[in-house]
Amino acid sequence: MIRALPLLALLLVVPVAARAVVADARGQFLVGHWYGEEQPEDPNVFWLASFWPDGRFEAMFRTCHKDKAVDERDDGTWTYRNGVARVTSTRVDGHPILAIEDYRTLSYDGRKHVYRHLRTNFVFTAVRVAADFTLPSCALSS
Repeated sequence: MIRALPLLALLLVVPVAARAVVADARGQFLVGHWYGEEQPEDPNVFWLASFWPDGRFEAMFRTCHKDKAVDERDDGTWTYRNGVARVTSTRVDGHPILAIEDYRTLSYDGRKHVYRHLRTNFVFTAVRVAADFTLPSCALSS
């Protein structure tokens, strides 16, 4: 789950994080749009993440239970160094937060990225999608 820090800490960290750039050229493979399913706490979550070359990201999450959707949008920054992507969320649904998560790349084949969330040990699989890809409706995905 996202752990928010006091607003003062956020105000001190965000200006530094906003200037973050991709730290390792090998991390450029992350630039683009990615679709995945499941979260450590809930298999009924679908997500679409976009990573830009300047170190910004946006992720849309859709949680589906009984054809009902709950959507969440996260924004922030990312870096990649030594096989680990660090994703720093600075806004969730427009509200300031600070959540830092690290993910170790396990494999990448040009289309599919498999990686481990270091805090939970959960293994994610994401597939590259087109920029106009949209999340499925809960009626289609349930």
